[in-house]
Amino acid sequence: MTRVVARPRIRIALFMILSDVFALAGLSYLANGHVVADRNWLGVALGCVLTICGGLGVWRALRLGVVIDQSGLLVRRFAAADKTLTWTAVRSISSEKLFLRGGRPFFAPVLQVDGLGRLSVQELGSHAVEGAERNAADLRGLQGSPQSYASPVAQN
Repeated sequence: MTRVVARPRIRIALFMILSDVFALAGLSYLANGHVVADRNWLGVALGCVLTICGGLGVWRALRLGVVIDQSGLLVRRFAAADKTLTWTAVRSISSEKLFLRGGRPFFAPVLQVDGLGRLSVQELGSHAVEGAERNAADLRGLQGSPQSYASPVAQN
């Protein structure tokens, strides 16, 4: 089985812009000659923290997505810890309406996981019920036969 990586392209772009703003704010603050020349250590520390936070944000944004392979799923999120799930820990997979985005319902696969409860995989979600159900069906197919690879999981 090959690895499938599904990435939320719009969220990656938005998080990249936000992270770049932080990094550029920190760099422009440090580029101001008065901060370093006046030995304003609090200002230097603030500039360094903003720059580092922006760099870490870019790194986390580029890692966003779901990695699906024969062992299970690896869900990579921006502000939360990565979650690794084995296929044996997943009890059921369904497609459910999660929330409204822009006045339209957003559907995504929801995994019922032993020890964690419900885990929504928003990276595989869609505004169309059919798209989210197709992704959930693909995940169910992979769960049932982890050694065979039926079809790739559709991306947004």
